[in-house]
Amino acid sequence: MPVDSLFDTICSNVIENAPQHTDSPEPWIRVTVKAGEGHVEVRVADNGPGIEDHELALVEEGTETPLKHGSGIGLTLVVWGTDIAVGSVTFESEGSGTCVVLEIPVAGRG
Repeated sequence: MPVDSLFDTICSNVIENAPQHTDSPEPWIRVTVKAGEGHVEVRVADNGPGIEDHELALVEEGTETPLKHGSGIGLTLVVWGTDIAVGSVTFESEGSGTCVVLEIPVAGRG
């Protein structure tokens, strides 16, 4: 899978996931994109309940077992895809929400 297709999948997953996991009566999502020197940064912020600590711990550990697993594959897909694209992903708490920050290198132009 080319990196651009993979990047589309990663971004779509993060953007679509945000409104699915909120209980806010007025949910919002803010997507910002910033081009940097040799990379692009995508920030997806929302006002949802945040990502539970045990979910983040599983992503950081990189393994799941039948007794220790997440509620879905979404976060794992984002982390794996970002790793394949030689990028990075971080999760920031913003009070009553979360901000997922994706940083992906930009391929050279021939």
